[in-house]
Amino acid sequence: MPTPTSMPAPASVATPVSTPVHLPAPQKTLWLFTGLATLVLFIGILQALNPLGHLAWVSTTSVNKTAVFHIWQPVHLLFRDYENAILPLITPFEFNDSVPIPRKPSSIIAAFDEEAHAMACGLSAWEGSSLSGFDEHLTRRLNTCRVELESLRDSVLTFALSANVFVRGRSAHILAVSLDEAESPGRVAEKMKNFWNLTEERNGKVDLSARRIQRSLGIIKTELEPFLDEVEELLTPHAGHHIWAADLLDSITFTRNYFSLHILHTIPYLVDRAVGTLSTADTSISEQLEFWDIMESTAGVKDEEICRFTTDEPRWYSSWKVQYEHVKTHYILGNETVAELYRVADRGLELKKLVTEEEPKWKFKNIRPKRPSERWT
Repeated sequence: MPTPTSMPAPASVATPVSTPVHLPAPQKTLWLFTGLATLVLFIGILQALNPLGHLAWVSTTSVNKTAVFHIWQPVHLLFRDYENAILPLITPFEFNDSVPIPRKPSSIIAAFDEEAHAMACGLSAWEGSSLSGFDEHLTRRLNTCRVELESLRDSVLTFALSANVFVRGRSAHILAVSLDEAESPGRVAEKMKNFWNLTEERNGKVDLSARRIQRSLGIIKTELEPFLDEVEELLTPHAGHHIWAADLLDSITFTRNYFSLHILHTIPYLVDRAVGTLSTADTSISEQLEFWDIMESTAGVKDEEICRFTTDEPRWYSSWKVQYEHVKTHYILGNETVAELYRVADRGLELKKLVTEEEPKWKFKNIRPKRPSERWT
């Protein structure tokens, strides 16, 4: 019988096996902490040097260059726009010779004012007659039109006088002469600023007149058409019995045939277009004034500081590389500038020939067909 000490160990009891443990080398840990500390210290130094707190490598350059003043192109474009938008309102329309109204827009408005006066006389005769149907609101509608026509005639005259300056191009000629005599870029800038200041003032006057014309025409359109419709409906059955009724209906028909198209449609369309052009011109003029104000204060030198990333597309390093550029541009007067401005002025002289007074043969009193009362007597 085996002794207790000689019996084998039970199968469920395992003999422990020792496993080796590998610890990191002390020198590697030290290197890691040292590197991190150095990086943190480096970042801290950069942030201290950069008050904005943004890390970047900045390259700095200075550039001196020469450029030609951008002068005649804006002037040319402005006068071209004035020609397209303003000229149709101050020159005669091209009508068939059989059309019995004046040719110039201002003369058409004046002629319609005369016709409105004739209609007012007809309303007064109706009010004093025994014929029923008259109502005070008809007089109010027509009086509103006549008040606006009086204002319209003043606005049209102011518009024509102010706009004529632009069409003639006289200011372009004066500018060309003054630039030809300018002795330095600073003097050029001074002359240009004066030119655009004057242009802004004139543009504002023409724009104000155009907007007043626009407003008056809108009110007339609102009142005139209902007035014509109602009077025609009420008086047509009595045209053969009262001479004043025949005259009033003749004015209604004449207005519909010859004035309505131009007073209610053609001229308002041209005025709306002019207002749009003048408004756009005001913005362009303001931009020119801002530029030339700077040029005058710097004697024709533009100083710019440009800071940009050196890569066009985002990269992980994009914000770390920045280019700072100091650009100084010295402006000079181009050789073709004065010659081109004289061409603008010459164009104005040609257009001036189109702005004429109304021909006597187209005076309204000379071409308006006789009224029924004039034919019957």
